[in-house]
Amino acid sequence: KEELFKIIFSNIQELRELKKGMDSYRSVKDDIRNKRDSGNQKFKELITEVKNLNQLKRDIFKKNDFNASPRYLKDQIEKLELKIETEALSFDVEKKVMIKIKDLKKKYNSMSKISTINDSLSKISEDVHLTKKIADEFHKQLVSQIDKNKEGFTRFKELSRNTTELRKEKDSITEEYVKIKDEINKLNDSLHEKLIELNKLFDLIGEEKRIKEEQRKKNVEEILLEKTKSIEEKFRNRKKLTTQDLI
Repeated sequence: KEELFKIIFSNIQELRELKKGMDSYRSVKDDIRNKRDSGNQKFKELITEVKNLNQLKRDIFKKNDFNASPRYLKDQIEKLELKIETEALSFDVEKKVMIKIKDLKKKYNSMSKISTINDSLSKISEDVHLTKKIADEFHKQLVSQIDKNKEGFTRFKELSRNTTELRKEKDSITEEYVKIKDEINKLNDSLHEKLIELNKLFDLIGEEKRIKEEQRKKNVEEILLEKTKSIEEKFRNRKKLTTQDLI
């Protein structure tokens, strides 16, 4: 039981150390995952923005027939405006020129929007590339952290399972130990009672021996007294002593 307790205690100490490492790993992993997910979310938002801007470009192209550059349109507008300012045009001609200027300005503004959109797309493309690169880097770090912790996690599971089995075994042995201890206590109590009885018997036997010894001595003394009287009688009567008498 004590040997199992030592092993279990050692396992628990190692499990605590492993858990500290796993808690630290989880904190780092969660931080990296959050950064990766945040980067992926930003990437998706930028892709959506790119799609919206491209759709806006397509809509502008559908509404307008672009066959000149913005610089050319601007030059045409300036020339027509100068014409109105410097030439004495009739009302109908000026009206037509004004309509023409309005139409050119509309096209120019549309092309300016496309130019702005293109600038935005260029900037967003850079952000998309950078965001994707950062998200991929965080993903690599996350995979690296997971791989690094696999061994510790596997060890933690094995050690937990082993400790659970050892605890069951220790509980079983403890139960058996308590049972045997109770039996030993009962046997000790019984032995104590038997020893008391045995001591009483020894006392009785000793007393019996003492009585028998006293009786034996008494018998010997009586025999000796008888023999002594017999020998004295022979001396008085001058009879011959036998070997038995001498003994």
